[in-house]
Amino acid sequence: MVWGTGQGLILALLDKLFSHPRRDRLQLFFSHRVTELTQSGGRFTGCAGVVETTGESFAATGENVIVAAGGIGGNLDLVRKHWYKPWGEPPEYLLNGSWPEADGAIHDLVRTHGGRVTHLDKMWNYAAGVHHWRPQHENHGLSLVPPKSALWMNYEGRRMGPPAMVTSFDSRYLVDTICAQKKKYSWQILNWKIAKKELAVSGAEFNQAIRDKKIIGFLASLLFGNTGLVRDFVDNCVDFVTARSIPELAER
Repeated sequence: MVWGTGQGLILALLDKLFSHPRRDRLQLFFSHRVTELTQSGGRFTGCAGVVETTGESFAATGENVIVAAGGIGGNLDLVRKHWYKPWGEPPEYLLNGSWPEADGAIHDLVRTHGGRVTHLDKMWNYAAGVHHWRPQHENHGLSLVPPKSALWMNYEGRRMGPPAMVTSFDSRYLVDTICAQKKKYSWQILNWKIAKKELAVSGAEFNQAIRDKKIIGFLASLLFGNTGLVRDFVDNCVDFVTARSIPELAER
């Protein structure tokens, strides 16, 4: 369980790779964009493309070729095109919690060579996205882990359910429920006490204690709350609204 930050997972993987008895047979190439799959003797034997940092061409060959290209989440046009049909039309506004490199280009490449590309509608979508105020790409979104004690409302301010929408229990149901609304966005209403003890967000950027394995800091945030995180969102994220009364909150 990586608790919203994949750094520990990556470091563990690298440790296993670099300590492998056949490490000398492993080569890793980053920032290499594949633009072609190469063939020889009627079978695929490699790939070719461009080194993004230099603009130079590259080619690689191997006895076997495996394409593990990730998803299409970095291309919102493709996300809309392949939106899961039982959910109706995609939401008017989508945020991108993936990377632009997950653009589906390699899927198209496989398709041009006669490969079967299927189930693109089975995406890993989340129901609680908010804008990143330090975006690294267009429509950069953050995936919140919304407080379980908050009231989860639809666009009209009406509580959704039954059953209750409970964070981290059934992410698919959360998306199902919001997509069943006339307008496909939602609100969570909570007070400061709930926010500082329960609000969380995925990603190493906002989970420093977990990322850096600082157990005391992590336990302190569980016991006393993470006021700094909440304040960061309240002060900077356009999707957070605060008020001192319910009427004022509704107006804002």
